[in-house]
This record gives sequence, C-alpha cells and structure tokens, in this order.
Amino acid sequence: MIGCAGNSGIKEIIEHKKELKKLYPEWFFLNFNNYYKIYSSKERYDKIKFILKDFKINVIIESSDGGIMATLYQLYEKIHKGFTVDLLSIPIRQETVEISEHFSIDPYRLSSRGSFILALDNALCLKNKLNNNNIESEIIGYIENKKSKIILFDVDKEVRCLDKPRQDEEHKVID
Repeated sequence: MIGCAGNSGIKEIIEHKKELKKLYPEWFFLNFNNYYKIYSSKERYDKIKFILKDFKINVIIESSDGGIMATLYQLYEKIHKGFTVDLLSIPIRQETVEISEHFSIDPYRLSSRGSFILALDNALCLKNKLNNNNIESEIIGYIENKKSKIILFDVDKEVRCLDKPRQDEEHKVID
C-alpha cells in the first residue's frame, strides 16, 4: 500500500466540522494540513509514477470512497483470488485515528484518495524505494490461491472476512 488510510476523508471532516477546533490544539490541524498539502501534491504523484515505472505491477487501484476496505474489495474483483491483510500494517495517521474515534467511525472505510493498493511480486523492493524517497508505503498482506478475503485485526490476529463495500464513513459525519 502506498499512502495512509482515511486521509482525504479526514480532510473533508476537518473542513466541515469547525467544532473540532475546540477539541484539538492548533498544531494538531497545522501538522495534518502541512502533511496533506505534500500528500496531495502533483510532485508526490509524479514521484510515485516515476518510481513505479521500474516495477512490474500486476494491479494498482487508487483508493477513494469507501476507503481502504472498499479498495481491497476492488482488488479481489480484479484478481479473483483471496488474500490476507494485517490491519495493523495499514499506514494511518494519528489525526485520522483520533477524529475517527471522536465521531465513532471506521477510519479504514473513510475516503483515502491519494492512497494506492498494489499487487506485485517484488513488493519489498518497491516499499524500500518508495520509503527512501519519503513516500509512505507498507506491505499489508499477501495474495493466495483461494477465494477468502481475510482481514487480521488487533494484536491477537482476530480473523474476519472482508465485507462488501459500504457507504463512505464521512457521510455519517458530514450532512
């Protein structure tokens, strides 16, 4: 995975829910906004594109509405194979976690534009190259020759199957 879960959804929530300014210090929003400015920049996209050209990518899907969970379901529909994903390995920013907890929403089902799910053979090499270029990425799982879509939750590796995509969580917060 390239990017972080829920970034664009949290950006929308921050812009629409001004009461958050009373709950968190100014630096909290400055930190996120500075990060998001770089995260959503054309330079970042260009750098990702430049790095990816050296790899044989089997599948690449940009995340959008419904977040990372919806994108994983799209992956399944493209490859027709199962997979196992470790939820704790999915990159997520602390601001996303805190605001999601405040509104009791699932950050992994929040819009994640600018994040990508990829399927490729040499994922570790790509991860290292992206990280060396200051682009967050992580190996979040592996594809298997079976139909089940497994998500491992929490430190005890509770096993759940991936649900069909649902409405983006930001719609629970923004009218």
